[in-house]
Amino acid sequence: MSSKLKRIYKYVKKTSQLLRKIPNFDGQKFWQPIKTELNNLDIKFNKWKKLSEFHKNLINIVEYDKNNKIIEINHFIRQHANIPCNDTPSLTKIIQIALNSGQFLGSATINDINKYKNNKLGKISTYMHKKDIKKISDDIPEQVIVNIKNYLDEQLKQLNNYSLL
Repeated sequence: MSSKLKRIYKYVKKTSQLLRKIPNFDGQKFWQPIKTELNNLDIKFNKWKKLSEFHKNLINIVEYDKNNKIIEINHFIRQHANIPCNDTPSLTKIIQIALNSGQFLGSATINDINKYKNNKLGKISTYMHKKDIKKISDDIPEQVIVNIKNYLDEQLKQLNNYSLL
């Protein structure tokens, strides 16, 4: 069985990818209960892994159009550099990368997805050292995983309802 951290990462990434299929899906609203649950734990880790040049350059992607409206897909991919470059390493922030990773995958073209996969942007090991993954996993109470999984399962019911329409 994979570590608790890897399970949460995978659950959030896959669920946000699937939910992007729903028109007008509100990723921020979806994220808030997860963020609250994780922030309550306040688990930090030592440091982010050093990013590749390709990865670091994602921070330069234009996030807003000329009317100052967010370009969502650009925001999702840009966060893969923005978070590890500018935020304190924490459980909440690594799971936020999973959220953005899933939303990107749920919105992107095949060409973009291939570039994303070739550069390992969606892998937790791109951002964290093994010892930090283990340490954080040891610090996550099993009940938090149950709570998040239950929330994600509840959210996926929206997708089932949507696909029945």
